[in-house]
Amino acid sequence: MTSKNAAANHTIRNTLYLFGGLILLYSTIKAYLLRLTWDEIYSFEYYVKKGIIILHSYNYIDANNHLLNTWLMELFYNLFGGKEIILRLPNLLAQLLFIIYSSKLSMRLSSKVLAVTAFLLLNLNPYIGDYFILARGYGLSIGFMMMSLYFSYKFINENDSFKSAFISVIISCIALLANFTLFNYVIIQSLLL
Repeated sequence: MTSKNAAANHTIRNTLYLFGGLILLYSTIKAYLLRLTWDEIYSFEYYVKKGIIILHSYNYIDANNHLLNTWLMELFYNLFGGKEIILRLPNLLAQLLFIIYSSKLSMRLSSKVLAVTAFLLLNLNPYIGDYFILARGYGLSIGFMMMSLYFSYKFINENDSFKSAFISVIISCIALLANFTLFNYVIIQSLLL
């Protein structure tokens, strides 16, 4: 790689991180200003405040318990208190994962314009962005899924070591703990790898 290409890659990477930082700042402000939703309140009141880690019996509302989210909510609640932004912090951190790994994937595109466009399309999607500002499992699952996709890409397209495939499957299983709708993703990805 020539120094000119390296400088261009460095500029594009910094551009993506700048956009990513602005997106994360916007999400943080929105998460701070937005009142808790009914689902967030129920998860907090029923699972976190009562210290229910694993359910022993289930009822119709237990689908509201996204395990990884509930565990992280309890951890952050015990460490930092019950402010709304604290309960949503795990999902904001998942957005950081999403930004980092979507930028890494976007940088692998041949055109730098296409790399920036792909990154912006992934990260400015308002439907996905809203998942990162709520104390629910969806943002966590999407953040970990993007990380898993990156390691899958490295293993499949760049002939990286088996370690990348292993990391990808482990991370997709963590994403599954955040939201059980990723079950199909985990099965297909494991078979593909």
